[in-house]
Parts: sequence; C-alpha cells; structure tokens
Amino acid sequence: MNKYLFDNPGEKLKTFAKVYFWLVVVSSIICAFAFGTYKGYSYYTHSTTREFSVMFLIYLFIGPLAGYLTALPLYGLGELITKSSQSANNLESINKTISTSPEQKEKEAIEEALRF
Repeated sequence: MNKYLFDNPGEKLKTFAKVYFWLVVVSSIICAFAFGTYKGYSYYTHSTTREFSVMFLIYLFIGPLAGYLTALPLYGLGELITKSSQSANNLESINKTISTSPEQKEKEAIEEALRF
C-alpha cells in the first residue's frame, strides 16, 4: 500500500486541485440559493415571495472565483513537481547514454564474459 501511496505526487496534486475547485463551485451555487434568497411576505399580494439578495450574487460569483484562486497554486505546484520529475528522468537517461562510451561497453562485455 505504501508503494502506491507516494507514487506520482504531482498528478495527485493536480487531480486534488481539480476536485477541490469543482466542489467549491457546486457548494457555492448551492449556498447561493440556500442563503442568498430569502422568503418574505408580500403585503400587496398577501403571499410569500422568494427574493434575491446581495448574498446571492456574492455566493454565485465570488465563490467560484475564490475556489479558482485557491486551487490554482495547488495545481501549479503539481505541474511543477511533474515537470521536475520528467526533467530528472530525462537527465538520467542522457547521463547513462553519455557515460557509456564504446571502450567502456567493450570492457563491461569482457568482464561479463569472464564471469561465466
């Protein structure tokens, strides 16, 4: 279990940032309709009405914007980790290619043949 727990942390952070953003968007829309409208009594029609308030607009527009602004650095960190890992893997493969010269390959082949 621990082997897969910390594999590919950059992609996990990016996925978490996306899920977090969409949870904030959905919850702010729900809160906009739950807390941003109020039920009032109309004296003219003698019935209850549902009216929108300023809180409705705040929840509806500022909520997703705040979710985006808080998820963006997390997604950026995940992207940075992913790109850094890819660069390290590329440099490692380049170093392996450069460090094995034809003479060194011949020497390794002779040593391997002598082992048998």
